[in-house]
Order: sequence, then structure tokens, then C-alpha cells
Amino acid sequence: MDDNAPCDGPRTDRGEVISITMKIQYPDGQTKTVTYDEDWCFETGAILLAESCMTEEQKAQFHKSDDWRENPTFLNGNADTNVAGPIV
Repeated sequence: MDDNAPCDGPRTDRGEVISITMKIQYPDGQTKTVTYDEDWCFETGAILLAESCMTEEQKAQFHKSDDWRENPTFLNGNADTNVAGPIV
């Protein structure tokens, strides 16, 4: 099996993430819980939360605005590219 190729069915060599739930707290104190489904998990190869793990280009995506409401909560992507995560 090519580790970089999409799976055509359930994995048989290890467990598989099929759902991710995140609880997010915003600077104004509000919280929100979001759940990402199997399709989102399948397409996501990385979730970046810490700036220390980001390239300069990714940091620029992470800090698009002085208004926190316009900045992504995290970056997500695959091995080839990381794109800004949804603003949730």
C-alpha cells in the first residue's frame, strides 16, 4: 500500500481518525464546540495549533488581521501545503 495514496476503504494496518471535536475559547470569553466529520479528517494531514510549528508563510496566514474574529483558529492541510483553517 502506498502510504501517500488515498485509501479505498477502511484501514487494516492501524486505527483511523473518523471524527475530531474541538472546544474553542475566544478572546471575548465565549466558547464553541465544533466537530469535523470523516471526510474532513480524511483530507486533513496536519492540524497546526502552535506558531512554533509554523513556517513564516503559515504564520502570515495565521495572523491575517488585527481583529481576532478574522483570524483562523488553526491551520490545517496536507503534507504538500497547509492552508488556513476555517474561522469557527
